[in-house]
Amino acid sequence: MLIVRDRVRAGAVLIQATIGAVHIGMTLYLMFHLQIVLGLSPLLAGLATTITAPVAARLLPTRGPAC
Repeated sequence: MLIVRDRVRAGAVLIQATIGAVHIGMTLYLMFHLQIVLGLSPLLAGLATTITAPVAARLLPTRGPAC
């Protein structure tokens, strides 16, 4: 109950929960896209995501977001 009483901590917990939910949704959408649209198997879709995520994280500060 102490988290709810402190506004800063409650806000931080709410933001972290929101970011976590968005991350899970994004990963699920990406897996569905790789499997349904691109026709990859579930194993290849998982490997593609695992391999490309660190590469994209390294390129983001130098290239910036695409949109």
